[in-house]
Amino acid sequence: SLSEDNEGHLWIVTADGLSRYDNTGLLSFTRREGLTSDEVFGLAEDVAGNVWIGTRSGVTKYDGKRLTTFDASQDLGGSVNSILADQKGAVWAATDIGISQSKRSTLMKYSDGRWQQFLKSGVEFLGRRTGSLAQDQYGDFWFSSFLGTAILDEERVCRRIDSLPVIDREKISAI
Repeated sequence: SLSEDNEGHLWIVTADGLSRYDNTGLLSFTRREGLTSDEVFGLAEDVAGNVWIGTRSGVTKYDGKRLTTFDASQDLGGSVNSILADQKGAVWAATDIGISQSKRSTLMKYSDGRWQQFLKSGVEFLGRRTGSLAQDQYGDFWFSSFLGTAILDEERVCRRIDSLPVIDREKISAI
């Protein structure tokens, strides 16, 4: 996938790492440079301009100068399939541990310098692998998985979307 940051750099996400194009050339990031994995699944830019990179083995934050990694040792177990930065400065990671399938949370929130569990139980219907994560204008989170789609509101109440016009809800892999 492709993404543009607030400075106009083009980020290129691949299964072999991440590259940033800045009109002068490509800067590549792999495990050798400090990513948690070469398999990159998504990225998000936060309000401070940091780029957060979701990989098969966790999250890497790039502040423009250095990479900081977050993985199972920070309670962020599993592959990070989707990552999102909200307008309040928090970063959210959807992992493939599976919603309510383990003691760790599928939806993790990074704020105040640490990862915190946000969602732990009540949405077993989504199965083990969360594919995509998006936040709408009301602050609700939308999840996709191979078993369907759900919305999580700010009170942490999650409900499955059982009917979406025109599309087969069980085949949604990205939002």
